[in-house]
Amino acid sequence: IFESNTPGSTAKGGVAVLISRRVTADYKPRAIHLHERLRGHACAVQLHQKSPGPGQPSLPPFTVVCLRLDAARNTTRSEQVSALSCIPATKYIIMCGDFNFTSRDCDTTGTPNNSPALLQAWDAQVARLGLREAHQDLHTRFQINTDVATSTSSRLDRIYYASPVEEETLYNTKAEVAHVPFTVLGKYSGIELG
Repeated sequence: IFESNTPGSTAKGGVAVLISRRVTADYKPRAIHLHERLRGHACAVQLHQKSPGPGQPSLPPFTVVCLRLDAARNTTRSEQVSALSCIPATKYIIMCGDFNFTSRDCDTTGTPNNSPALLQAWDAQVARLGLREAHQDLHTRFQINTDVATSTSSRLDRIYYASPVEEETLYNTKAEVAHVPFTVLGKYSGIELG
């Protein structure tokens, strides 16, 4: 288990990356040292193959990043996204989490609140790391108000990956939002809003 908070910290929140024992049978995980701006908001692990056995191919390293960017301030999010430059570009990357911003206007029913600096910083990281989104259309953040007209939703939780494009003919990437029986929406079932 790798976590975003400093060991011994009493900070609340944070993110973690859990590596299966099946993976660690073939790979040795090591934490990637992240910029101070990302402390408590991101965790990155690079996995390197242990010595391959006789006749086994050598496998490239891959990187797993889990994050929860600042929810309150665009300037802080922009700085955090820029700080992702400490993550090395590897052939295979999985980056997932709560980005707390939408990268496209159509990903929110409200008014997008992204600064140009944030979107430019994000686009630069996507290009540098060769990321593509494992797209799913469901919104993952809801603000439900008694006046339905002022309720909003957005797609803040996303999964991105990097892999050679030619390998996509061999497999399809898929992101799926798991059913959670007790959500904020359950609170409003059967209640007339508005």
